[in-house]
Amino acid sequence: MERSKLCAVAARVHAEELSRAEDHSRRASTTRRVYRLRDACATLQLSLLACTYGRSSAHSISVAAYVEACASDLVRDARVVEDSALSSSPTCDPSSDASTTLPASWFYIGLGAVDAARVYIVLPTYADYFFDHTMHWARIAYLEMARQCVSYGLIAKLQTIGGGWASLHRADKSLMCALQLHAVAQAVSDEEVVHKCRLFIGWAHLWNCNPAKALEVFHAELTAARRRGHTAHERRCLHAILNAEQNPCLAPGGMHTGHYPLVDAWRRALA
Repeated sequence: MERSKLCAVAARVHAEELSRAEDHSRRASTTRRVYRLRDACATLQLSLLACTYGRSSAHSISVAAYVEACASDLVRDARVVEDSALSSSPTCDPSSDASTTLPASWFYIGLGAVDAARVYIVLPTYADYFFDHTMHWARIAYLEMARQCVSYGLIAKLQTIGGGWASLHRADKSLMCALQLHAVAQAVSDEEVVHKCRLFIGWAHLWNCNPAKALEVFHAELTAARRRGHTAHERRCLHAILNAEQNPCLAPGGMHTGHYPLVDAWRRALA
């Protein structure tokens, strides 16, 4: 093919590409996408984020691109609005909101990532925001109450089982219950049960022929109880110390003692 014909074909292809780009830009500038989100709280958060991004040029992604790419599950419904009047008027800039009247509830959040269309979200009413905000905290309260209900049921179960093993002076079984009970009590921030579990660890060491470690735990809990002013726990600690020092059945080799490797393995569990 001759050089002149190649230049002519290239010029036609270039002109067609420019025409397509201009047509795409014109269609994008006259198109507005409006999203109504499921949650009023999320809508307000995104609108505030759009305000922050609008004042700063340091962000590489717009809120509109985020909503379309990553938060489609939040969208309740979407619609596309064409500005035919703007596209037919040569004196109006269709990329600006100043040339047309938009509903007051529409809030601009940026340009679409694919077609550069202007993207809006519908701001919620006060009633919608009040309902969603109330239900949000109601769900949090419900989940926390359910978690605590399950936890305290488990605490009661472990206390019952652990007490049964303690009556048999089975240091290994009672220690397992105490460790589980300690973890559950920490999860619900029940300091009373946590300190009881620590004292129970001392009893497990005492039943395991380790009075020195048991007395170390008992005295540490006694100091903590006096510091907190907890009289009942202080009495428990004094009773445990008295048994460790004077009860012959709890002395090494006594009737209520034994040797369980599991207790030694968990010696530093609550250190």
